[in-house]
Amino acid sequence: FPEPIRLIGEGGPPGMRLLLAISVEAGEDPQTPIVRVTLPATGTFDQVAAEARFDEGVLKVEMPLGPAGRGRLEVVRRGADAATATLWLAAGGGESSATFELQRTELAATVPGARAWRGGLQAGPGRPLLLRVVLAESERFGPVGSIDIPAQGISAFPLLVERGEERSWRLRMVVGLDAVMELVEAEDGERLEGRFRQGPADLPLELLRDPTFEPALPRLRRPQHPVPPYPYDERAVVVEHPQGHRLAGTLTLPPGASADAPVAAAVLVTGSGPQDRDETILGHKPFLVIADALTRAGIAVLRYDDRGCFESTGEFAGASTLDFASDAAEAVRFLQALPEIDAARVGVIGHSEGGIVAPVVAGLLEAGGSEAPGPPLGFVVSLAGPGVPGHEILRVQIRALMQAMEVPGEVVDTIAAAQGRLLDLVLADADPADAERAALELITLQGRASGMIGDEAVDGGDEMADEFALAETLREVAARTATEMRGPWMRTFLELDPAPHLTALRVPTLVLLAELDRQVDRAQNEPPIRAALAASAAPHEVRVLPGLNHLFQPTRTGAADEYGEIEITFEPQALAGLVEWVVATTRTR
Repeated sequence: FPEPIRLIGEGGPPGMRLLLAISVEAGEDPQTPIVRVTLPATGTFDQVAAEARFDEGVLKVEMPLGPAGRGRLEVVRRGADAATATLWLAAGGGESSATFELQRTELAATVPGARAWRGGLQAGPGRPLLLRVVLAESERFGPVGSIDIPAQGISAFPLLVERGEERSWRLRMVVGLDAVMELVEAEDGERLEGRFRQGPADLPLELLRDPTFEPALPRLRRPQHPVPPYPYDERAVVVEHPQGHRLAGTLTLPPGASADAPVAAAVLVTGSGPQDRDETILGHKPFLVIADALTRAGIAVLRYDDRGCFESTGEFAGASTLDFASDAAEAVRFLQALPEIDAARVGVIGHSEGGIVAPVVAGLLEAGGSEAPGPPLGFVVSLAGPGVPGHEILRVQIRALMQAMEVPGEVVDTIAAAQGRLLDLVLADADPADAERAALELITLQGRASGMIGDEAVDGGDEMADEFALAETLREVAARTATEMRGPWMRTFLELDPAPHLTALRVPTLVLLAELDRQVDRAQNEPPIRAALAASAAPHEVRVLPGLNHLFQPTRTGAADEYGEIEITFEPQALAGLVEWVVATTRTR
C-alpha cells in the first residue's frame, strides 16, 4: 500500500451480510501504517487500530471492535484496486470468522465535483430525522457516496452506490437490516426525490441541494476534545479486581505529582450501558473533556472501560449497578495506594447511573468491603444522577423524550401506558409469557409511532404471523426484551432507591442537574435528592443548570436526537463550575 487508500466491501459468516471499510495511510514506520476501521455491526466507525503492521505483504490489524468484542483482521491485496479481508471476532466467550471482498474507493466528499443534498426523513409523528447525502463520480472508481446523520453521530458513513437510467441513484447503507434509498435527481440538480426502504418501512424521501457543502472530509466537530501533546502525564493502567477481572484505564497526573507532593484525584464512573473510558457517545467524549480540565487544574483522574468492555475483562452482561459500584471502589483503592496520590483526597464523579454508583462507593469504602477498611472517600459528584428508583425514572423519561421530539400527546399516552404495564409485570415477578406479551405490545406501538411498522401490522393482533413476515422478528425482539427486563441489571436499576445511599453520605457532595434533562427529569429527581442530602451529614450543594441536557450540552429541547448535532461536549461554564468545586473541596481537606 504505497499510498493512502480506502477499501470497502461486504461479507460475513453464512447467512449474514456485513459492511467493512478500511483506510490505510503511511505511519512513521513503513511497516506500521495508520489504519482506520468501520464495521457498523459492532458499532465501530472510523476507529484507529491500536496495532497494525505489514507481515510478508499481509496487513495485520488487532483492535477492540464494539464494547465487548475484539477483532483480528488480515488484509491481502488482490491486484491494484481489490483485496480480501479475513476477520476473526472474539466476543461473548467465543470466536467467529468472516471473509470480505473489498474494492478500492474514495471518500465522496474529496472527489472533484462532489455534490450534497440534505433533508428530513419523516419516519413517525415526531420531528424528522435530518440527514445529508454526498454523491460523486470518481474517474477511477465510479459512483461513490456517503451519508451524515448528526442525531445518530454518523459522519461520512460509506454508501454502496449504483447509477441507474434517467438520473437515478440507488444508495445502500449496510447496517444489518439494510437501508436502501432509491432517488431520482431533478434536471436542475437541486432536488433528489424517491423512497427510503428499511425492513417493513417504505417512506417518501426528498432531499434539497445543500448550498453550504464544501468538498472536504466531513467530520463531526468536537472543539472541546483535547489534542496531544498534553501538559500532564498520561498513563495506561490496569486495576485488578478481587473477583478476577481487570479494569483497563487511563490515569492523568498533573505536573509535579510525586510521593513528596501527592495530589487529589477523581475516579470517573460512566452511565448505563457498555461504555468506554471516555464515555463516548455520538462522537462526544465527555470523560476525556472532564479529565483534561481537572488534570490541568491539578487533579489526577482515573477513567476506565466498563468491565467486559473494550480493553477491560470480566462479564458486562449480568452485572448490576452494585457490581459497577464494586468496580469503582477498587479503582478508588488503586488510586489511594499510589504514592503520587493523597489517599484522603480521592473522590468519585459519576454521570447518570454513575451518579448513584458514587454514593454507593462511599458506603463500600466505609464498610471496607472485601478489603480491610481504608481511607474513606474524599468527595462525591453526581452529574445528572437519579434521586428515585429506576422504574419511576423510566415512567417519566419515556414521556419527556417523546414530548421533546414533538410526538403527539395521544401517541405519548398510549406508549407510556404500554411501558407502564410492562414495568408493573416485571416488578411483580409475573409470568414470563405475560411480560413477553406486554413487551410485544410496547415494541409494536413504538414501531408504529416511528413509521417502521404500518398500521395494518399493529391491528393484525395474534393473526399477524400469517399475514406479515415481520411478526416473528417482533416476537423474537419482545422475548429478548422481556428477558433483559428480568435480568440482574434491570431488576437492580428498577428497584434501587438512591435516597438511603444519599442520606448515608458524610463527605462533601456536589449534585449537578440539567434543566432540560429528558432522561433524568429534573422536576422528578431534584426534590428527593435535596431531601435525602438534607437528612445526611454531608456538606452538600445541589445546582440546577439552565438550558442544558442530560449530557450538559446547551440544547433547544433536551431531546436525545440533538446530542449528536450539538458540537459542544460539556458546556464550558458548567465544566468550570465542576472543576472549581473539586479544586476548592480538595484544597480544604
